[in-house]
Parts: sequence; structure tokens; C-alpha cells
Amino acid sequence: MVRCSRISLPSIQTFSSPPGDGISWYRYVAIWVTFSFGWLGIAHAIQGNLGVNSTTTIKRSAGLGAFLVTFWSFVVIILAGSAGKVLNPTGIAPDQNLPLYTLAALPDVPSGIVLTGVVGAAQTTVGAMGILISSAIVVNIYQEYGNKELSDRQQRLLTSSVTAAVGLVGLGIGLSEPPLLQLIVVFAFGGLATGLAPPLLLGFFWPRANKYGAFVGTLVGVVSYVLLKIWAPGPIGQSPIIVTLIIAFGLNILVSYFTEDPSPETLRLYFGKYESE
Repeated sequence: MVRCSRISLPSIQTFSSPPGDGISWYRYVAIWVTFSFGWLGIAHAIQGNLGVNSTTTIKRSAGLGAFLVTFWSFVVIILAGSAGKVLNPTGIAPDQNLPLYTLAALPDVPSGIVLTGVVGAAQTTVGAMGILISSAIVVNIYQEYGNKELSDRQQRLLTSSVTAAVGLVGLGIGLSEPPLLQLIVVFAFGGLATGLAPPLLLGFFWPRANKYGAFVGTLVGVVSYVLLKIWAPGPIGQSPIIVTLIIAFGLNILVSYFTEDPSPETLRLYFGKYESE
């Protein structure tokens, strides 16, 4: 049984009014950017879009997905966290907010269904990430630039080994009991969004974008994200994604503009009958 402490109205307003006690507006907006716009750069989140039949469909689904995730981030996640803090202001681990809120708001059976869904979503995400990482290492790196003659049996064995290694790393992080798991998630999402969202969006919507701009923007953007996260003071160091997205977008555009045009075949593939000027 979850016991909810009484709390005065001013305290409820403090917890539920943005940006929150001790959080700057810059960091509040940076969290929104990470989990809305930045979602377009999360590989495991957009891989389902790669099976559609046209780039027009991908563009529409990207816009709709960003809107829905923005709604979920602001209306559900942030308010649910505030509600959990209101229900137990004496202090709990932040990762326990959602279970606490669910148990307090719902009867036993519905709360069990909701929490089962949360755990199931986490498991599928972990599984998708493991497959994505192992495929990238084995197929896109090792097989592409190393052993091109890798047999099916060798590929399966190597993929299984890499997947197991990635799982053990994740297990080790979990057993170390980090103070707030969400900090790791936000850090990873911010880096992926900085590296992948700019070339993805520019590649779909700007015919002049090319591989050179994507490479430079991704490399410098991710390195800048890590360095700012380590050394920058204040809110920028806590949430550098806004600054690094500006850097990544700027370099993508600048380098693409001063290097060669994409090939006519690429332009026809992504933009139909579009011809470069």
C-alpha cells in the first residue's frame, strides 16, 4: 500500500509549474528538444520508417512522430514526474516516480497491467538497441571494412558474441546502481540526436545535402556534445544538445554547400524528378 503524504497547495504549484525548482528554462527546453525533435535521430526509434514505400511517407511520419512524442514528453512524462514528487515529497529515487504514481492512482490489477507495459516497453527497447549495435559493429564496420568474405555461420556467431557483450555491459551498468538511470538515457539520446538528426532531416528535405556534410557535422557535433557535457559549466554543460545541434546543422549545411552535389541517381531516389541546378 502506497501512503501519500499531505502537501500544501503552494508546494504542489512549485512541483508542477515549469521549469521546476532549481531548473533553468534553458535546461527545461533542452529536455524537450532531446525527447521530441531529437527523437528523429534515434536509430531504433525510426527504423520502422525505413520499410515504407516512399520518402513522402517518411517525411509525414517524422512530423507526426515528433508531435506525438512532444505531447507525451510534456503532458505525460513531466507531469507524471511532478505528480510522483507531490505524492511523496519526503524523497524517493527519481526512477521510482512512475511506479509510485501508478500504484497510488489505480487499483491493483490495472496498476499491474500498466507497470507490465512499462517493463515490456523497456525490454523491447533494450532488445532493439542490442540488435542495432551488434549489426552496426558486425555488418557496417567489420564486414564492410574488414572481412568482406564473412560466411553466414561466422556472421551469426560474431553477431551473437557482440550482442552478449553489449548485454553484459548494460548489466554491469545496472548492477553499479547509478543514482539516476535517466541521466544515462538523456546523455545517450542527446549524443545520438546531435549526430543523426541533422543529416537525416537535411537529407530528406534539402537536395543539396551530401555525405561530406553529414560526416563532418556528425563527427564534430558528437565530439562537441561530449566535451561540453564534461567541461562546460552551468545549464549548457548539463544539457548541451541545443548548442551542439546548432553546430551540427551549421557544419552539415556549410560543408555540403562547398563540396560536390549529390549524384543525379541520389536526387532521383529521394526527390523524384528533381534535377540539380
